[in-house]
Amino acid sequence: MSEEKKSFEDKMGRLEDIVRTLETEPPSLKESLTLYEEGKNISEECRKELEEAEQRVEKLVTG
Repeated sequence: MSEEKKSFEDKMGRLEDIVRTLETEPPSLKESLTLYEEGKNISEECRKELEEAEQRVEKLVTG
């Protein structure tokens, strides 16, 4: 399943898994870079979703 079709909560769960892996059982450098890149992409997607949600709430509150 692509990241775009996953829920925000699923993305956050995957991000937590990546962080846990990098902190507790550091993989090879190549794997670490791949995981870091995936985490960065997921983080950016989540940030965008949060910004959109914030804008929706702001519209609801103001009018």
